[in-house]
Amino acid sequence: MPKFNLSIILIISGVIIGCISPPPGSMNEINHIVLVWFNNTVSNEEIEEIITETQKLKAISSVKTLAVGKSLESKRKMVDDSFDLAIKITFSSVKGLDNYIDHPLHNSFLQKYIKGKVAKIKIYDFE
Repeated sequence: MPKFNLSIILIISGVIIGCISPPPGSMNEINHIVLVWFNNTVSNEEIEEIITETQKLKAISSVKTLAVGKSLESKRKMVDDSFDLAIKITFSSVKGLDNYIDHPLHNSFLQKYIKGKVAKIKIYDFE
């Protein structure tokens, strides 16, 4: 009798977990990668300030995770370490990314810390 009860409990647990688990493929994160090459006029101190200010973008509700940092020098030929700053932000959905792009805090950040200071910028969005 105890084996029968355990079997029923395991089956019911599996059904419940299957019902509350998201469908396969729905857990994809939206990744927003930004690589920045600053003008020669931007100092290391300014880059450090920009890193600090970038962290404040975590306050935007649709931001799931945010990482920011300087390029890691590499001796590997395949690695492009020519950029000055990288930002990686994840979102739960494309709508979250869209909300971030249009958010006043993001737009203010761009105006104050990016506009006029960038020689080149590359942005990659993927899931």
